[in-house]
Amino acid sequence: MKNIYFSALLCLSIPLTLQGQNLAPNPNFEIYSTCPNSVAQLQYATGWMHVSGHGGSADYMNVCSASGLVDVPGNAFGTQTPGSGNGYVGFAMYYQSTPDFREYIQTQFTSPLVAGQTYTIQFSASLSDNSTFSAPCFQFYFSNAALTWGLGGWGPITTVTPQVSSTVHITSKTTWQTLTATYTAVGGEQFMTMGNFRNDATTPGITPAGAGAYTTVYYYIDNYSVTPGAPLPVDLLYFNGECSDHGTTLRWTTASEINNDYFTIESSTDGVNYTTEFTVDGGGNSNEEKTYSYTTQLRGIPGMYFRLSQTDYDGNVHEFSPKYISCEESLLDDCPVVFANEDQVDIEIYSSSGEELNMTLLDSKGSTLQTLHTNTAEGLNTVNMNTEGLSAGIYIVVISGANRQCSAKFLKN
Repeated sequence: MKNIYFSALLCLSIPLTLQGQNLAPNPNFEIYSTCPNSVAQLQYATGWMHVSGHGGSADYMNVCSASGLVDVPGNAFGTQTPGSGNGYVGFAMYYQSTPDFREYIQTQFTSPLVAGQTYTIQFSASLSDNSTFSAPCFQFYFSNAALTWGLGGWGPITTVTPQVSSTVHITSKTTWQTLTATYTAVGGEQFMTMGNFRNDATTPGITPAGAGAYTTVYYYIDNYSVTPGAPLPVDLLYFNGECSDHGTTLRWTTASEINNDYFTIESSTDGVNYTTEFTVDGGGNSNEEKTYSYTTQLRGIPGMYFRLSQTDYDGNVHEFSPKYISCEESLLDDCPVVFANEDQVDIEIYSSSGEELNMTLLDSKGSTLQTLHTNTAEGLNTVNMNTEGLSAGIYIVVISGANRQCSAKFLKN
């Protein structure tokens, strides 16, 4: 029997997209006890530490540094702007010139993990410019006490077995990519150590990554979070449709996908009994924004419901809330379609008659960033909101008027 999971509605007066409390301290590596001035100074990033007794020492980069070694954006390992804020960390997971060389980062949670609770681990990663290899070798070890290493040297820590091993292969040297994993707690875990616990011979997928100064796999890390709850298999930004003489064109965009096999579109005249119309291949595992579209010959006269669902590789189905589309006379007033560009978002919104609308831009915490008042005309309207200077992440546009109250998410890269 398939397991079916239901998502929250996308069209709400207050967006319900917030995650649980982040148990990782200093997740963006903004706070420091001392500005770093050399390599191997992870301990200056408040809340983060090396594995005691281990010779491999991770690095802390911040804009405050002027050493030339751990500066931001340019440092000894390459050039990269932070995923957000002013800092990030970096460490080596493989070094061909020094066999079995490893570095690790460790942190203590703000509160112990609860037995039986599933937690989502998520962070941004980017391969350093000077790496000549990449590999899908991220592993995580959870423990009640801080991990220590009594054998000396910088080799792989083999006295413990990491509970989580990711198969996601981060290869980009120019952009930050998001890695997501899950862990179900035994109870009482207070520390997490991240790195490659394998030796060179058993490290999977070591792949040439182009020119670089070092024969290493070295990753920058930023935007770290450990939160209660499992991630949704698909983070849907919007699902919308528009009418034409040939039928109805349905469009949807995802911010990320996990094990996504395919999408299914169903139709209904009463919102209760649905018929499958078509399927579209999913993106598998994706950390990038993807847009899908399909045109069906069905036209909503006087109106029709369309429902989108997602099926993962294990056969689990995740259903999203249905969309009602009317093609009679004019398109039904509905939530906006949002297209994110580099420094602005274009908000397309239909109006069956002119109306006054307030458009509010919120961050993922629900804080108001910008408010815009506009008068729409009958038909399709396009409104621009400036996003220059905003960091990468998910934002929400809230539309409110006398006869309209809804919201739409978009991803700023």
